[in-house]
Amino acid sequence: MNVIETENKPRSASNIEQYFDAVYVMSFSFDLERRKKIKSQLDRLGIRFTFIDAVNGLEGKAFETYRTVMKRPLGHLKRFAEENDREIKRGKSFVESAGAIGYIFSYVKILKKAQEDGHTKILTLEDDVILAKDFHVKLSEFMSKIPKSWKAIQFGASQYGWDSVNLEEALESGFYQPRKIDTCGSFALALDTQVADD
Repeated sequence: MNVIETENKPRSASNIEQYFDAVYVMSFSFDLERRKKIKSQLDRLGIRFTFIDAVNGLEGKAFETYRTVMKRPLGHLKRFAEENDREIKRGKSFVESAGAIGYIFSYVKILKKAQEDGHTKILTLEDDVILAKDFHVKLSEFMSKIPKSWKAIQFGASQYGWDSVNLEEALESGFYQPRKIDTCGSFALALDTQVADD
């Protein structure tokens, strides 16, 4: 499966284990510089983790899948048929690159690994994420505000449209619900592996 177990020895204790069974860092195996930087950051914060080799969307089954997806006419989604009109209006496929397919394949790989390891609540990080200096305090504050029954949390994302977000309410609560299309990215994503089959 191309998974690298780390033997990192955290310098300080972390509170992350009370929220997540495991932390996985998605990274290309050849990008040693990024791996060194994220390892150093996580070690400093006392966070144990496992590297998962990212899937290159330009190779193998991922690339075959991308080519198949790109042959599909716009507005012919099967799984998310309710979004067909939106895709037509958009004028291009929701899958914009082979890299996006590689990303999906990488997340499938992470979910399979987590299930094999018996983990339910996991945190996934991209290898270029930068965590706040007071990460543990902010994590505790945030987790105390959300329902314990959470299934997915986007800790890091790009928000491309703010019109549908009540900013005052979001600032008061410390979070907001992600929006279809406008909220993208998964730089730091927590998942309950019970959603894996979906």
